[in-house]
Amino acid sequence: MQTQVRVRTELRLAPPVSGGQKHDELVAFAGFCAARIARDLRGLGAWDLFVVAGLEGQSDAVVRVQVGRETVEARSSACDPAHAIWNAMCDVEPRIREAACRRPAAA
Repeated sequence: MQTQVRVRTELRLAPPVSGGQKHDELVAFAGFCAARIARDLRGLGAWDLFVVAGLEGQSDAVVRVQVGRETVEARSSACDPAHAIWNAMCDVEPRIREAACRRPAAA
C-alpha cells in the first residue's frame, strides 16, 4: 500500500511567475510528478524541491529524495519553473530506481 507522497517546496519566483504558473500550481505539479515516480517504489522518504526563478526568465530546480539512508539529487535549468521542475524530476527518477536497487531487501 502506497502512502501519500508529500513534497516540501521552496519556491523563489520573480513576479509575475514566468509562463503564467502560480505558486500553488507548481507545488501541485511537483506533487503529481513525485507521486507518479513513487507509485511502484517502496522505501522513499522525504522529497524536497527548491526552485529559483531569475528576472530573465531562466529557472533552476533542485529535487532531493531520501531513498533509505541515501539522498538522491538532480538539478535542472529551463526557460520557466514548470520545465525546470519537470526536467529535474525526469533526471532524478532513474537515480532513485538505481538507489532503490542497491538497498538491501527487507527481511
